[in-house]
Amino acid sequence: MGSLDRKLRRKRERAEKKHAEKVIKQVGDQVDAMPRVCGECGDSFDKADRSAMNEWRLAIYDDGRIHMTCPKCGPTPEEIQSGLTSR
Repeated sequence: MGSLDRKLRRKRERAEKKHAEKVIKQVGDQVDAMPRVCGECGDSFDKADRSAMNEWRLAIYDDGRIHMTCPKCGPTPEEIQSGLTSR
């Protein structure tokens, strides 16, 4: 019975590995599809700048659209806290 248990375990491990690889590919595709400029003013986004990653805002919609805004065009921290993010 050990052979059957090993066979089932390996099959399950292969299925889990395949699923994990599929998820990683989806995340990579989403990162590649991310805009590289501000949707409002056109400023370019520098992926290497760590502080920029915390300052830029992303809006991801249900239909898959991604809208990115720079710190100049996006909501201020006060607007975020008060919930007045609509412009």
